[in-house]
Amino acid sequence: EESIADLTIKRGKKVVASSNGTSVQEAEQRTIESICNQDKTAASLICQLKKRHSAKISTMPMMKDILGVVATLGKTNDDNLSSLLSEYLGIDNMLGLVCKTYDGIKSLETYGTEGNIDKKSGIHGLGGSIGKLLHGRFTVFCLENIRPFSGEVVIDDPQRYLMLRKPRLPNGESPPGFLGFAVNMILMDQAYLSCLTPHGHGLRETLFYSLFSHLQVYKTTADLRRAIPFINDGAVSLDGGILRPNGSFCLGDRCRSEIYCSFKLWGFKHTWKYY
Repeated sequence: EESIADLTIKRGKKVVASSNGTSVQEAEQRTIESICNQDKTAASLICQLKKRHSAKISTMPMMKDILGVVATLGKTNDDNLSSLLSEYLGIDNMLGLVCKTYDGIKSLETYGTEGNIDKKSGIHGLGGSIGKLLHGRFTVFCLENIRPFSGEVVIDDPQRYLMLRKPRLPNGESPPGFLGFAVNMILMDQAYLSCLTPHGHGLRETLFYSLFSHLQVYKTTADLRRAIPFINDGAVSLDGGILRPNGSFCLGDRCRSEIYCSFKLWGFKHTWKYY
């Protein structure tokens, strides 16, 4: 129907650089290194284990249940969009671990009789075994516990894009500068497309929808502000504007050095078309 955003993708030749000249390989390595440099975090520990101790952890049930870190599970085809969405989510969400089941969550951390954390078991004990101690809290997402998107998905596309209703002006057109929904601008590697919950829901319907919901993306902050009456779940603009779902704006200069990690770059150039 015309009221539904029908997304189609055209794959061109493989590209080796994003719009700002950063190669795909460089961006991917930068994401991993940025996470590894977050010393004493669970995300850093998991990335280092997978990178340097893969043989040791390959048979551990706890590690098999950990799908990865949020920042490594999605890609975009533009470095600027990647850093913008990462800034919107915040460092705690970007460094969040993603587990498939609640049993996996329980195996990460166990407690003593007085509720204190047992530092010799779970992820704490695993870190200690390689000389990496964890400090502070960390976020973990459980796929089977996330309430999935209740609408329809594009079932004949492996990316399983969500069928979301576009904002409409009284004349039936979308607001000027509207590019789409952030949840559909995240692309996933083949390895993660087959990751489904017991009820058949993929990462886009669960993890990424829980993070972005109906977050809209616009070309400019001016476009975003003109479209405010048609925005319910927040919006971002490619020039750095951020309107959060609670109605608050992020103002001031963007400091890219403060964005510790961002989504990786996609190796193919994509074009989004909305009808």
